[in-house]
Amino acid sequence: MYSVAVLALSNCLYSSVIGPYEVFAVANRIGCDNGLLRAPLFAAGVVQAQDEPATSFDGMRMVAQEGISSGKDYDIIFIPAFFGDFEPVLGQDNLKKWLKRQHRRGACVCTVCAGAF
Repeated sequence: MYSVAVLALSNCLYSSVIGPYEVFAVANRIGCDNGLLRAPLFAAGVVQAQDEPATSFDGMRMVAQEGISSGKDYDIIFIPAFFGDFEPVLGQDNLKKWLKRQHRRGACVCTVCAGAF
């Protein structure tokens, strides 16, 4: 099973967090319901970088299942798209260290839409 983290970060688009999360849930359901999978292939979760829940650019509080401080390793990590200022996120040294560590151990680090910019 592939472990997937979808990051919930301040000033991101909420849809770029919940969208990928639900894509993996749907893939598991369709695969299992149609006999393509014997068990779910993805274990996706919403993960936050800070102790408090992140807030999307329009004020939506995003509740994560866990934080990066959990020490868990992931196979796939999604960085959400941002709208507005994401400089505060770039200043989060704990997040940068965590992403580098995850990548070094083999995680595929991806972005959603404008998350690459």
